[in-house]
Amino acid sequence: MQNVFWMCLSLIIFPGISAGPASASEIGSWEELAAQWLDATYHQPGGRWAASVLAVPPGWNSEALRGRVVITGVAQGAAKAKRIMALSVQHRVSGAQGILKIHAAFLCPVPVANHLLTRGQALTAADWRWEERDQTVLPNDTLRLEKDLEHKRIKKYLCTNEVISAHALEAEPDIPKGRQISLRVQGRGVVINADAEALEEGYIGRGIKVRLTASGKILTASVAGPEAAELVLTGRR
Repeated sequence: MQNVFWMCLSLIIFPGISAGPASASEIGSWEELAAQWLDATYHQPGGRWAASVLAVPPGWNSEALRGRVVITGVAQGAAKAKRIMALSVQHRVSGAQGILKIHAAFLCPVPVANHLLTRGQALTAADWRWEERDQTVLPNDTLRLEKDLEHKRIKKYLCTNEVISAHALEAEPDIPKGRQISLRVQGRGVVINADAEALEEGYIGRGIKVRLTASGKILTASVAGPEAAELVLTGRR
């Protein structure tokens, strides 16, 4: 009850001063105060706001944050999140006002390379990790879901700690070059199965060149699966 009494009294003494997220009542640094204000003002799922301080009001030290400072809004420019922001702050006791300049960042988990990844290399779980990065400087096609990294290979070189984006990957072929496959030849009412070797990599539904194991003859067949291809004869001579 005593805590409730003092809380009500503080609201009477300091009308209009919010006790919500922008208040520094439980905050120990300018960075924490700014990050809490950013999250309350520009909240979005999938990450968290962080801030680094570029400049504080002259004469205001960390002791001023002991429950006595509140951010009242954006001091300069449009009220939207930017990398560099000037925020208006007010001392809750003295009423003094100042400008807090910060570097704002929305950090979200993205996949980054654990080591150098070379072109043509199959991507495995050991090749990457999740790491928080500033969303404002990420490529537009940065991957966010683990399933988007499965069954992929490297299309362009990626350096250690580089963010993995969609344009750096491509799907692994359903049939790699050199794989022994089963070729199904159909035509003129007859279906024949034969062993063959894939002479190039291929994807389901697309054509690749294959060499028949028995005769060495080279044909073009359509990929039907990871170990199968089909060749349909049209009957034309």
